[in-house]
Amino acid sequence: SIDVIEIDGASNRGVEEIRELKERVRYHPQSSRYKIFIIDEVHMLTKEAFNALLKTLEEPPPHVKFIFATTEPHKVPVTILSRCQRFDFKRIPISTILNQLKMITEKEKITISENSLYIISQESQGSMRDAESLLDQVVAFSGNEVKENDVATLLGVVDRKLVRDISKEILKRNVKKLMELIHLIYESGYESASFMKSLLEHFRNLVIAKMVDNPTDLIPLPSDEIEDLKKDVKDEQPQRLVFLFNMLINGDIQASKSDFPYWVMEATLVNMALFTPVIPIDDILAKLSSLKEELPNVSEDGKYILQKEEESAIKRSEAKEEIRDTDFSGFIDFVQAEDPKLASFISQGKWKGIDNNEAIIAFDNSFYYDRIKKQIELLTDFASRYFRKDIEIKIQKEKKKEKDVKSTQLEKKIKREAKEHPLVREALQLFDGYLVEIKEQKGKKI
Repeated sequence: SIDVIEIDGASNRGVEEIRELKERVRYHPQSSRYKIFIIDEVHMLTKEAFNALLKTLEEPPPHVKFIFATTEPHKVPVTILSRCQRFDFKRIPISTILNQLKMITEKEKITISENSLYIISQESQGSMRDAESLLDQVVAFSGNEVKENDVATLLGVVDRKLVRDISKEILKRNVKKLMELIHLIYESGYESASFMKSLLEHFRNLVIAKMVDNPTDLIPLPSDEIEDLKKDVKDEQPQRLVFLFNMLINGDIQASKSDFPYWVMEATLVNMALFTPVIPIDDILAKLSSLKEELPNVSEDGKYILQKEEESAIKRSEAKEEIRDTDFSGFIDFVQAEDPKLASFISQGKWKGIDNNEAIIAFDNSFYYDRIKKQIELLTDFASRYFRKDIEIKIQKEKKKEKDVKSTQLEKKIKREAKEHPLVREALQLFDGYLVEIKEQKGKKI
């Protein structure tokens, strides 16, 4: 109709074009009740163009209607939005598009499989117009006998069978077969981005097929393919499927940023296949319960009856406890795991042994003695836990012998020289570390 005027906002976005539009608004419709102006991609208009249009929108002629179409309404100024009625159009469900395409092909007597129609419906992204345009292209390419391979080739869609085969090998953790299929992706000429997109969609469908009893409304696939998905994940854990799906998402993000997207895709798929499945905690507890029932020599109250072997094990344990009482280095290691700083202090002391549940440590350096004295309660707690009995820590202060004083001064000098050595400084900076011990090799100077 001459009374319906469509304007492309992307190419007619300036003030001059809007002024021409305002001139045309003055004229009455020729044959219709209203003169309709449709501006597509209205968000592409400039700020000045919107301002020029504002007055006309505030007081439009009674014979004029404006229709603004956009996919990005947030880019339209608030002053324009406030003067319009807004209608948000939702995507048409794939099932609806599929039924419409079936009706068209039946009327036009076109032979085409349901899977082919599904591919066209999916590629239309919820637009009936795009779906019908794609169907027209496919028929023009293949004629009235349309093959599924022709549809996939024309639309650049990844072969769904290849996608499913790769997902199967990932779930089976068959890396050798998976590598062969990944090479087939390269040979088939598929872009890594489009293949990752198809695989992401497939794994999303696998997760839904596992978690939802009736996923027909959530998975836009033919019923036979949904049943195949359920078979593929029958013995899989939901946690593993979700984890693999997340791995695939991260791999797709990395591939999009990489100069070598194919290699990133390859590494991602192999990592997915190598991922060890998580054992649910309920299964672990059930296994432990079954093992407990199978254990021999268990009394009614659940305690094991001691046999000769167990008695000898107790004796060995008691012998180990005696060794533990004199194991000062082991105690230092234990404290190191709990409080590294405190462990470095007590390592400067001299172990005097344990007598009447009192552990005695002597220090000839007042610095370490004072530091340990402040943390004696914490050290006592560590000792009780390590020696497995109530232990009270006692610290003693000893005087340094003249030889010891000279030896300490020499150690300080060597440590200072070691810290100032260029290689040592570089190593400490590189590893963000600190100097723990210095050993001087014979015949060499630090």
